[in-house]
Amino acid sequence: MFSASLNKLSLSQDEATEYTHLILEEIQTGQGLAKLSGTRKGTLNDLQPTCWSTPIPTKHIQCMTSAAIVFFRAHWRRIWVIVMWLVACAALFTWKFMQYRQRLAFEVMGYCLPTAKGAAETLKFNMAIVLLPVCRNTITWLRRSRSINSVIPFNDNINFHKLVAAGIVIGIILHGGTHLSCDIPRIAMADKTIFGRTIAGDFGYHQPSYMEIVTSIEGTTGIAMVVLMLIAFLLASRPSRRNPGSLPPLVRQMAGFNAFWYSHHLFIVVYVLLIVHSMFLFLAKDVSEKTVI
Repeated sequence: MFSASLNKLSLSQDEATEYTHLILEEIQTGQGLAKLSGTRKGTLNDLQPTCWSTPIPTKHIQCMTSAAIVFFRAHWRRIWVIVMWLVACAALFTWKFMQYRQRLAFEVMGYCLPTAKGAAETLKFNMAIVLLPVCRNTITWLRRSRSINSVIPFNDNINFHKLVAAGIVIGIILHGGTHLSCDIPRIAMADKTIFGRTIAGDFGYHQPSYMEIVTSIEGTTGIAMVVLMLIAFLLASRPSRRNPGSLPPLVRQMAGFNAFWYSHHLFIVVYVLLIVHSMFLFLAKDVSEKTVI
């Protein structure tokens, strides 16, 4: 901790304890200590770390292995949480992708449709958990359990919140971008025979134009959600939140911590729009598919 303080490094108490244990283990096993040569003891050139005195291939392997072990021991709680989150996102995307790969609509929209639907499934998941890391009362309550606190890095709750937000951004780009640039144009320009045989019933047996789909309830709610989240994301950025003076004068008036705080309350509207958006899905007939669950 003293060394980290002198060098102005960010080091938590848990990390400091872990590094201390690692150093003690190295000292006890004799690894990493400087070795004195049998013929020229005491000279500066004879002070060499153990991994430096080994042959080059072995040296690299030992040093890389030691670094990997140190990194894993210091960050294993972060690693398993991130891995589980990635696995959940990948599983949801794959499940929905394969589901829509078998639909009749695939004949009209191709792989654009399952890609957009897979991204939508990850959006549902990430929208459901993005606020959990910043629920202070919940985090405080969970900290009281020593077993939970020992495996979940609650001190990184803000970083995980940002990570999930990044996942939402990626999901929006995939979902919204694929719809606007691929799905909707293919519906509007589809062959009438194929359209009538596959998805005409989902549109009331009327082949809509591009603007008709965009201006529908599903389209307008989707665009509105993107705009509101874009405002919240931009006002939550570091320059806007902590250093508004560095921004252009016009933007500076709308920046600052208060703007960040109140803009995040726009997510209340976003969640309402998300429910409305899901209830008017074109290609979902079952009520269970029209919900965000």
